[in-house]
Amino acid sequence: ERLGDIEAAVVMDLKDGGIFSAEKGRGAKYNGQEIKPSGISNLKDAIVSVDISRSIESIERTLPIMGRVKCLRALGAASLEICYVASGLLDAYIDLRGMLRTIDFAAGMLIIRESGGVFLQPSGEDIPQDTLLTEVKRFSVIASANRSLFNEIMMLINSIRKAT
Repeated sequence: ERLGDIEAAVVMDLKDGGIFSAEKGRGAKYNGQEIKPSGISNLKDAIVSVDISRSIESIERTLPIMGRVKCLRALGAASLEICYVASGLLDAYIDLRGMLRTIDFAAGMLIIRESGGVFLQPSGEDIPQDTLLTEVKRFSVIASANRSLFNEIMMLINSIRKAT
């Protein structure tokens, strides 16, 4: 019923039928094999996926991040991109649009956290665990391989906000 009540999650990669899964307290898996995020801890070495909208504000907020990464991707599937971070295929996923619904990321959130990755709002705050899964509430999120990478992304976002 609530985000914090989720005990298990599954996300399917439709391109190859692969299954990402997690059970609370038991780790995360891809096709039954344990997964972990990459060890990349700085943007210059990171492969990052970014969701942006057509709004100038969204583009301006993410542009400085785009120029600092090793490689940029935009896949358009939030839960799958979060799972890619959980498994080391991506190093970070950033969505600053404030458009993601709880149901768009709930499964991916459990999977990345069970893998050892980070999943927080750009402010560094957790998503409220009492959020109803049926509630149409929208969020901006960052998924990253580790806290170091998250902190670098968050610092850039905060410096952009201060400059505007």
